[in-house]
Amino acid sequence: MKSNVLQAIVGIEVFPLISLIIFVGVFTAMFIWVFKMDKSSANSMAEIPLQDGNRDEIFNRNL
Repeated sequence: MKSNVLQAIVGIEVFPLISLIIFVGVFTAMFIWVFKMDKSSANSMAEIPLQDGNRDEIFNRNL
């Protein structure tokens, strides 16, 4: 029954392709962003969970 319902929808075959393109695009963008990031920025982000204090103060200090 489930497959019959999905087959009855016109244009449904394009949605998996769109989902794959969005996933690969976001994954690639994050991959590029991480490798272009400078080391000091990465180190300051890595230390955020270990710092005490107010969340807003820590965020503003690391920007």
